[in-house]
Amino acid sequence: MMASACGSLFELEAHRLLSETATGADLSQLFQAKLKEEYEESVQVSQPFTWEWMRNSHLFHQPFYIYSYPFAQLLALALHQKYDQEGPGFAENLVDLWKLGGKARIQDLLALASGKLSPTDVWQTAFDTLDAMVDRAFRS
Repeated sequence: MMASACGSLFELEAHRLLSETATGADLSQLFQAKLKEEYEESVQVSQPFTWEWMRNSHLFHQPFYIYSYPFAQLLALALHQKYDQEGPGFAENLVDLWKLGGKARIQDLLALASGKLSPTDVWQTAFDTLDAMVDRAFRS
């Protein structure tokens, strides 16, 4: 999830730089900076890897879709938590949600899936669930 979020931040900044006639070296420098922000001291990024961004043609052909990965992961966490709280009856909401697919605005889908929760509550639930997962992982 964090890699996709970091990729989204890189992509936003890369497109800004490209509008200012950035070079490939400029984008590699940016990519390296974003990797350092993401991994801090836990991973040493070798110089050749700073050109890794070039493998991702979507940066130019389908820009700004990466954000959907962490978005979907957070939504899945929130829906799972909601299911844990409400039990099997919540499955009906999920079936209705899946039937709509891409035919409804995300706000409407969230309202259907979460009932009375606001979008902020949905995301907070997801982050709380993720936080609990991280806590369990480090306690083990």
